[in-house]
Amino acid sequence: MTKKQRQNAAKREAQKAAKAEGEAQRLATLAKHKRDLEKTKIAEQYSKKGSGSSASVNKGHLVWD
Repeated sequence: MTKKQRQNAAKREAQKAAKAEGEAQRLATLAKHKRDLEKTKIAEQYSKKGSGSSASVNKGHLVWD
């Protein structure tokens, strides 16, 4: 293997490593974003459920208002 081939191989390996690191960071950011969306969605459901619905008994039947 010539000097130039070794240099090119080293350069390619460095580029692959940088690309892999960037992809790992992108996936981590995406996972965090999805968790945040899920937390927001759950919080909205709990807030709607508690304030918007109530139940009562009418002639022996449970009725949701």
